[in-house]
Parts: sequence; structure tokens; C-alpha cells
Amino acid sequence: RANNTRIVIRGIGGGFPDPVRVFGSGMYIDGHYIPSSIGGYMSTVDIERIELLRGPQGTLFGKNVTGGAVNIISVKPGEDFDASLVARLTDDGQRDLRGMVNLPITDNFFGRLTFASEEYDGYYYNRFLDRDSGFTESTSGRASFRFLPNDELTIDADLSVSKKRDDNLGSQCIGYGENNDAPQWGGMGGNLERRLYAGAEADFVALCQEDMDAGEFVFSSEKETFSNVDTEGLSLGVDWIPLDSGSWNSLGVKAKAAYRSMEYNYLADRDYLPWPVDGIGTVGANGGISNESLSFELLFEGEVNDRFKFTTGFNFFDETALSGNDQCYDQFVASGGVTDPSISVICEEGLLFELVPNNPLGTGATWPDAPRINNGGPVPFFQNVSVWNESIGVFANATYEINEDWKLDFGGRYTQDDREFNNIEFPVTGCDLTSNPTGLCDFQAIMSQATVVDEGFFNTAADTFSAFTPMISLTRNIDSGIVYGLISEGFLTGGFNTEINSNLPAVAEILPYDPEKVVNYELGYKGRIMDDRVEISANVFLMDYTDQQRIQSISNPGGIYGSDDPIQIVDNVAQSTISGVEFEMRATPWDGGYMTLDIGYLNNEYEDYSFVDPANPNAVLDFSNIIINDYTPDWTVNFAIDHQFQLDGGATLTPRANIYYQSGLEWAAEENWTTDQPASSCYQDGYVKADARVTYTPAEGNWTLAA
Repeated sequence: RANNTRIVIRGIGGGFPDPVRVFGSGMYIDGHYIPSSIGGYMSTVDIERIELLRGPQGTLFGKNVTGGAVNIISVKPGEDFDASLVARLTDDGQRDLRGMVNLPITDNFFGRLTFASEEYDGYYYNRFLDRDSGFTESTSGRASFRFLPNDELTIDADLSVSKKRDDNLGSQCIGYGENNDAPQWGGMGGNLERRLYAGAEADFVALCQEDMDAGEFVFSSEKETFSNVDTEGLSLGVDWIPLDSGSWNSLGVKAKAAYRSMEYNYLADRDYLPWPVDGIGTVGANGGISNESLSFELLFEGEVNDRFKFTTGFNFFDETALSGNDQCYDQFVASGGVTDPSISVICEEGLLFELVPNNPLGTGATWPDAPRINNGGPVPFFQNVSVWNESIGVFANATYEINEDWKLDFGGRYTQDDREFNNIEFPVTGCDLTSNPTGLCDFQAIMSQATVVDEGFFNTAADTFSAFTPMISLTRNIDSGIVYGLISEGFLTGGFNTEINSNLPAVAEILPYDPEKVVNYELGYKGRIMDDRVEISANVFLMDYTDQQRIQSISNPGGIYGSDDPIQIVDNVAQSTISGVEFEMRATPWDGGYMTLDIGYLNNEYEDYSFVDPANPNAVLDFSNIIINDYTPDWTVNFAIDHQFQLDGGATLTPRANIYYQSGLEWAAEENWTTDQPASSCYQDGYVKADARVTYTPAEGNWTLAA
């Protein structure tokens, strides 16, 4: 769905709607870690640069990550007046307006204001509602201030706000695919005949086929979907660089505090057909998904002498992530309904999974206007999840010049994560489909011992996960640049299995799962050749990924883990090897010409993914030949070339061409697709993107024209 962004670096990362799970690659905006993939990112307006740090990180700044980090850094206010305005019109109704003004308020106090308004009509068409779909409207702004009280001190303050409204993403069901393998209803499978009405299976396939025959971007959802995100951010940073560092060459102290809040409300339809099946959305004024984060970082940077310099710091990060109003769990416990079957409590705000409603109030001939012929299958349920995370990191990194040819970098980080959650999920009653045909069904979310303890999920847990992760790098200076070798470690914190009942005695040992560990071995070269006209950065790497958190299915015939049989839990049951090559070139092969070439190759394979079958202790289940769900193609290539022509009078004309290629990707890896199977219906073929641009810059003036 819309506003669910996943960051993957070297095959590690991702993102999860469930706030209990964390992911291995991180995003920072001006140094503040963004913990949620849901509604996580604002429009990138007035950006100075974007840094990509590959592999385990954590000895220089921020929060620990295993795959890598993306650091978006905004432009800071300056002492000169500056302003810009960008207007853009494209097809599919895209209308963008971006503006910036930099104001020198006094000799040592500057302000910078940015604003962006972006709209887009989308390119999907909903046949059932007879309207275009995919509309997006985003408004964002930022106010930044810089104060220079003296030559040693810099104080920065930023306030940012963003408001986004859209239709949620369109998509299209694909029948059952060539291999009869396409997941339906969010992966819930078939068996429609016995669940809904006689002939439902054939009707479902026929409806899918009608949409596919109507075009690639046509679907027939009955729901008026939406996705609304509101974010606010505030940060304060202080840099102190004393002019007199005593016996040291230099010394600096940096401190930064930041706060960010996000509110997300949505309605999504995951079957994309005019049936009230597999809808999901937030319910109630305070029932949406929210995330509040607070961070503080203190850095000391120094150069003791010409051969030794260091960075050391402390990072604190606190997060509260809620799916719902953070009240239903406490209300149910306080009521005594956990042990008293006569007590019931209403939960009014949270997340509703409509799934396959029965519609008991329907009076028509067949479902959905009448009740289903069978109550089996995934029934609608209500959810409230509350998560509290607190992370503390202490880190240091040092560089020592051994001699003119050799340099040693070494560092380490100690991280402690305190994590706590509670979760309550239970089936709802009623689910009247007739009163709100374009939205979620009308229902009653009644919490009782029968619905919550016996039929749902009711759990809470807290745990602390900690690790020390070192790094060491040795660099050799050569005539054209440097060669280096690097070993670094990272860990992805542990978590909890939310969809089991923690009040059951047998659950204690499988409720938490442990952290993952990554060790990265890397060799690389960085330098300039051909009279400094060609700049190259290249490396080969191998990452040993152990204690991987993977889903396994446990037989539960006696209900000792809860009501589901089997149940799926996350456990540390896999080990894999990630290897690859990364090559980047920037070149000016002739006067006025510029060329870039980026090539990446990644190989990600399980070394071991086996565990004892919980249903049969004498048997071992082996999934080592499963395709790893890393959302990463094996090959990526990006090539660009431009030339600046000098025109009469001093103006310039610069044409540019760019071509991008990536190899195929198996999205059905989530469905345990093996390496020896043919491509699934969810396989994305390799593709090429090409674009061209020409830019005119006058000899004098403060404008450019590009097409």
C-alpha cells in the first residue's frame, strides 16, 4: 500500500507494518533515525546531499544498522540572500511547485524557508467505481535557522511539517497465474466454494480476467480507499569548535536533539475486486498508526596530532509506536475479563482486518448480500499493538597514520536495546456489509475471555538485547589512490512473536527471538587515473549473516500455543552468505564531457536454513534451497553521459542521456519459492529505463531551462 517504504542495502533491510519488528537498513533525516517504514518519509525538498553508507554502521554516528544507512542532509541557512522556485507539469496530472528563500536576518542569524506542493492524478482506473485512482496530494514545509554567536559556536534549529493525502495504491489481481501459484486475498489462498457460495471460485477468476483484459492498470475495488499521513519534526543542534585546542591539533563537540511524530490513517483493499474481501484499515478518531521518536546524540571529534584523530560519542533513541489507541489491552486487563468469562469490554479504536466477513445480517440470495455458506476460513478481527523501544549506544572510531603509506582505522560500538510491547487481537462480530458498501463493514469489537483468550491473541513481553560490534580497516596509499581491507560487525536487535498468547505456559520459550549478526569482509580501491580525469571506487565484499530471523510453522493440535493450528513464529534458524561487487566511475574523458558508470552484482544464498520439526522431534526440516526474500536484483547497471556545448555569447547547452538496467527479481520468495523451480507468476523480468535531458543556461541571469 501507499506510504510503506522499504530500504534495502546489499540485500539487507526491508520494512514491516508491524512495529514490533525492526529492519536492518536505516534512514536518517539530518541525523535523526526514522524507525518506521509506514509513513516514514517526507518530500525531499532543498536537499544538500544524500549519503549512502554500505554495510554494518555504528562507530561514527547514529543508531546501529546491519545493511547500511541512507543519510539525507538538508541545506542549512547561509549569510547571503537566495531564492528559487520550481514549477513542473507532467502527464497523469502531476502538478508540482517548490520554493525556497534564504534570509540573512542579521549579521550572525540566518533563516531558510522551504515549501512544496505536489499533486498527482495517478494512472489506475477503477472500473467498479468508474473513476481514476492513485491520486496524491502532498504539502510540506520547513523552517531552518542558524545562529553564529561567535567564531567557535554554531547553533541550528529546524521545524518541518508534512501533510499527505492520497487514494492508496492501485493494483490488479492476476487470477491464478500460469503456474496456478498467484497468491490471492493477501496470500490467504482459495477454497472459495466452501466458504462463500457455490460457484464463487469461478466467479473470482472471471472477475480477475475481466480486469486483466481491460488493461494493465485497471482494477475493480468496491472500497473508497485512502492513505493519510501527517508528520512533524523538530531538531536543535550545537557545534562547538574551539579556536585554541591546547596541545591538540583540533577539537570539536557536537550535540543534537530531535523529535518526530507521525500519524497514519488508511483504508486498503488487497483483493482489488468488487467483493468485501481482505480489506484493512484504521477505525476511530485515535485508532490509526502513530510513531513518536526522540533522539539525542553527543559527539567528540579530535585530532591529537598529525597521525592520530578520533570520533567518540553517545546516542540515545526512544520510540513509541502504536497501532490503535494504546487503551484496549489495559482496559481488558483492568476489567478482569482475562479470568472472568462473564465480563466483556468494547474496543472502539484500532485496526480492522476485514478478511472474509460472514455478513450475518444480509437478506439477499447469495453472499455478500447473504450469510456465507460456511463460517470457516479467516474471519474479520480487530487489533491493537503498542511498542516501546529505547536504545543506547556508546561508540568510538579512531584513525592512526602508521607511516606515509599505511593507515589503520579501528572502532567499536556497544548497543543496548530495551524493548517492550503488548498486543491484543480478537475476532469481531456482526460485520454488516450493507450499511457501508464502499468502506469497512460495521462490526462490534467485544473483548471477552472467549474472544480474546480462547480465539485471539493476547500477549505482552519485555526484554533487553545488547551487543558489542567492532570494526577494523587497514589502508595502503598508492600512486593513484588507496586500497583497503575492512572487517566490520553489526547486529539487528531481537524481537517478539506477537500472534501467540503469552499467558499460556508453553509460550514463554518461543515468545522472544534473538538478534541477528552480520560480519562484513571487504576489499576495495578508491583513486584517480588518466591524469585525474577518471575517478574510480570499487570493492568486493562478503557478509556472513548468522542467526537470521525467519518464519517457521509449528504444529499446534492441542492448542498449547493458542487457537491457531499450525502457528507461525519467527526464530533464529538460518545462516546465509551475501557476496558482491560494487563499481563506480566518474570521468571527464574530454573537455566539456562527463560520464558516470555504476555496476552492482549481488549473490545471496542460504548456507543453512534447517531446524527440528516441532511436530516430529526426530525429523529435520531443511529450507536451504529457498530463494532469499531480499528484494534485490542480482545485477544493476547505471550509465550516464553529457556534454556541455559553449554557445556564442557565453551561454551553454548541455544534453544528457541516461540508461538503467536491473535483472529479474522473484517476488514470490515470500511463498517459499525454491531455487530449482521455474519462475512464478510474481516474477518481475529484468528491465531497462532510458531518459534524455537537455539544459540551457544563459550567460547571465539566474534561471535555466530544461526539457
